[in-house]
Amino acid sequence: MSTCTARQHLVLVRTPHSPLTADPYHRCFASTSSSSPVTSTPHHLPVLATSFTNAPALAHLVKGGPKGRYGGVIVTSARASDAWGRASAADRGEAEEAEGGGGWDAVPFFVVGKGTRDALLKGDGRRNRIAEDKVLGAEETGTGDKLARFIVQHFALTAGSSTTTALPLLYLVGDKNKDTIEVVLRSAGIGVERLQVYETTKTTEFDEKLEGILDGIEVEEEEQVVVWFALFSPSGSKHCLSALRRRGLLPLSPSTTLDDDESPPPPTRLSRSKRVEVRLAAIGPVTKAFLEQEEGVEAHAMAESPEPEELLKALRGATRSAL
Repeated sequence: MSTCTARQHLVLVRTPHSPLTADPYHRCFASTSSSSPVTSTPHHLPVLATSFTNAPALAHLVKGGPKGRYGGVIVTSARASDAWGRASAADRGEAEEAEGGGGWDAVPFFVVGKGTRDALLKGDGRRNRIAEDKVLGAEETGTGDKLARFIVQHFALTAGSSTTTALPLLYLVGDKNKDTIEVVLRSAGIGVERLQVYETTKTTEFDEKLEGILDGIEVEEEEQVVVWFALFSPSGSKHCLSALRRRGLLPLSPSTTLDDDESPPPPTRLSRSKRVEVRLAAIGPVTKAFLEQEEGVEAHAMAESPEPEELLKALRGATRSAL
């Protein structure tokens, strides 16, 4: 099937911002319909539910301040940013200087992508614990590996200033973060202290919402339809691909197993149609590698960084390559 002649739908497998008009991915694709390969309003499919962990420990760290303990903070997701904001709010404005001296506005916060930066600053709110000009890496990095190398370069360039690598960096993680950043930093002599601040599980309403999206995609006679699923993490990808395979929308792979939380539903109207093709877009190289190496499926498009404009660019490129 040629994607350039088919009507194309986009399913964003992530939890959108509320209200929807504030979501950057929704705004990007809803406002570029004339130039986007996607020919309908994007669908939103939340796949992961977040639970915050170690909240008292993080609140204690926030209140105590970084002086004498940390040379900076690493934040690689909006969920970790939200955890910071919740811990900061729990302090209720008490002066951290009384216990820890200094302040968080004196140390750098290293982030992956503009979305993480914006979530971090929004979560900090008016407490002004974070200096905006010390939130670094948003423009330059899009993966954990790139961020780690950016951090190494940052400290190499500032070795003669008050910034020092003598203190470890506080790294806020979820339950599924890999050790890519720690390996690079420790090999460069930079200490890292990891604190898990959230965990994710599959949302209970995922399958119901997926059914609603699939049922709403009409296939007219003689029409060809492409349904793009934009995948934002390995864990979310695993749940989504399992659901698509159970519905006959993706072929089974001998290297993967289906989620066993329910029996397979009957074949869908879309899975029975030969005029429907499911295609996969990865938000970055980590998700792309998971799809191809762990799940045995092709990533038809990949965003160079976790930004809506980059995803749009990747979809346009994939569509042109099908000409």
